[in-house]
Amino acid sequence: MQAVLDQLAALGGKPIEQLSAQVARKQPTPADAVKALLKKQGKPTGPEAVAKVVNRTIP
Repeated sequence: MQAVLDQLAALGGKPIEQLSAQVARKQPTPADAVKALLKKQGKPTGPEAVAKVVNRTIP
């Protein structure tokens, strides 16, 4: 978890209480930090494929 927090700080976000709503929404999030860490480790950042989906109706 500390690595995620360190990466989030490295992404350079500003305190949202000092920003307008539009600008605050564009700031890096913890999800962005996780994706950056995964990229550094050479791991995929996309969603995993779903093996099979079955649409069933249960009476």
